Amino acid sequence: MGDEDESAASGGVIAGPFASMRAAGHESGLAKFWVAASNRPSRTDDAVIRVEVLDAEHPSDPALYVRAAKDIKTVVPSSTAGPARIYNGTIFVPSSAVAKLRITVTIGDATGCFVTRL
Repeated sequence: MGDEDESAASGGVIAGPFASMRAAGHESGLAKFWVAASNRPSRTDDAVIRVEVLDAEHPSDPALYVRAAKDIKTVVPSSTAGPARIYNGTIFVPSSAVAKLRITVTIGDATGCFVTRL
């Protein structure tokens, strides 16, 4: 979960791997995507992930994903570049190879917003 995964931080939230999402984005389907709270890694809040396509020609209704705090995964061995405890899972990526996505993640009172192009 370091630079090679293109993880990113915003508003007290860490998320990734964006590189794998872009690789999967050429076809519609599921892409691996984890999130974590950067400032309170042991807090037991659920994570809510909102995914929207921002392209003017093909905007989408938001897709919502909920990751339960009880399912937090401990990364072993822990990466020095990333969090030790993550909300693991997948999200759906659109079929367009040029889709611009806005991913908003809320964990407790921490909210991060990530914009990426597939």
